[in-house]
Amino acid sequence: MASPIVSNFYLATGEESTALHESTAFVQIISFPNSHSWIWIGDQSGAQQNLALALGPPKCHGGNNVMSSHILNSSNPDEASIHAKGFAERISKKLGGKPVYLTCNLNNTVN
Repeated sequence: MASPIVSNFYLATGEESTALHESTAFVQIISFPNSHSWIWIGDQSGAQQNLALALGPPKCHGGNNVMSSHILNSSNPDEASIHAKGFAERISKKLGGKPVYLTCNLNNTVN
């Protein structure tokens, strides 16, 4: 089994030379070759309060329909959960239906 590819980075608004502040978004992507991708977007707290799953049929089956669902926070989805679900759908579609797990937890000050 091939090892996963792990990428970590952050996105900051304003000057890059300033120290990390609350408008910084941290991103971690773990991509398992020929399998699925795990994407976490959040702030310094490292919270994971929601999780969405999106996947579609393989390219060989044609079709471009991507299904998605809330996994965590499914009974009372907040705005972040709803956006995470839609974002996971778009990423899965770009990856040809590859399953995508996505969690997005940013405070209100991040633009």
